[in-house]
Amino acid sequence: MGLYEMHVTDPDGITLIFVEVPPSHPLRKDTRGERDGTAG
Repeated sequence: MGLYEMHVTDPDGITLIFVEVPPSHPLRKDTRGERDGTAG
């Protein structure tokens, strides 16, 4: 499953990009501490 993106332009002409990461996506996995075995 991929990321969901929405690109919009505000009244000042600035492009805003919203990204939703689905719960099962690999980016949701907390990899902090995996090297030393203390993933939290």
